[in-house]
Amino acid sequence: MKLLRTSDLVLTRYGASEGYYNAQNIWVDGTTTEAIPIQGSLQPFSKGNNSVELPEGVRGDASVFLYTKTRLKSQDDVKGTTADTILIDDDVYECFYVEDWTRYNLKAIHYKAVFIRKDKL
Repeated sequence: MKLLRTSDLVLTRYGASEGYYNAQNIWVDGTTTEAIPIQGSLQPFSKGNNSVELPEGVRGDASVFLYTKTRLKSQDDVKGTTADTILIDDDVYECFYVEDWTRYNLKAIHYKAVFIRKDKL
């Protein structure tokens, strides 16, 4: 992580049961549970040397890689977790995919995540 230029970001983490469908079957967002200041390196998404497939219709220019030492969460319907979000240039980005590199014997233990602009999902 020392080799990469880092940015100060605010990660928004939502509770496990923050949203629900109301009586009219309309989704109601829950409340934010915490805002976590983090440091990380934002890198442009490139399709060349990675194994991540973006959802259909999402372009690479609406996605970024984030390298950080902070544990990140993506959407998981089985566990009931909601994806973390970050704000980049007034746009909300949602965590789509996380690789955990903390388990390996590396000097730079980190998480590598793909964040996609929320309005493009």
